[in-house]
Amino acid sequence: MAAEDVFHKKHEDVVAKDKKAILEELNLPPVVIEFFRKNETMIKVGLVILVVLVLGGEGYQKYTANQAEKSSAMLYSALQSTDMARESKILGQLSKKYSHTGSALWAYIELGHVAFKKGDFSQAADFYSKALAKISDTHPMYPLVLYSLAQAYENMDKVDKAKDAFLKLTDINGFIGEGDLGLARIYEKHGDPAQALTYYQEYIKLPETQPGAIKNWVMTRIAQLQK
Repeated sequence: MAAEDVFHKKHEDVVAKDKKAILEELNLPPVVIEFFRKNETMIKVGLVILVVLVLGGEGYQKYTANQAEKSSAMLYSALQSTDMARESKILGQLSKKYSHTGSALWAYIELGHVAFKKGDFSQAADFYSKALAKISDTHPMYPLVLYSLAQAYENMDKVDKAKDAFLKLTDINGFIGEGDLGLARIYEKHGDPAQALTYYQEYIKLPETQPGAIKNWVMTRIAQLQK
């Protein structure tokens, strides 16, 4: 046996004895010590995986925090802009670059509002739909985005889609009235005065309906439809 091989053999023997001594000094039961010896490789691999997962989790948290910070800064920059074209450009970049952040949701909503103001209801509906796809129907923003989408469909004369959106609003507290009015307008415009009258009357019956310009307008429509 070469001198180098002898050295390695002695080194391995020393390491093995050290491991044995450490396990015994821990006062572990013989069964446990035997388990560690038999499954040493598997345990090492498990520990390595655990370390990787822990470090990876920390890295992912830092990454997501960094993404959220940058996307929020872009959103703030866009909303501060008085130039609609520049605002749209920044929001568009934000929605693509940071699509998985909360800021991207706001970007889609704001892009929808910008398109709506310009009278591009088709594009507005597209952005509102993308915003809705990112949230559940229990999200606080859901009814607001749904209402915006319903209005976009109404302006596009997409009757069935508008009806569907407004009908969903009638099941959401705080937006029942908006749903009733939207449905009433659509039915009146498209030649179903009986259904329009029903929804106008439903609106008037709501406890939250307050005296004011809208209520007065609805009362006028009811009077006209009852003639």
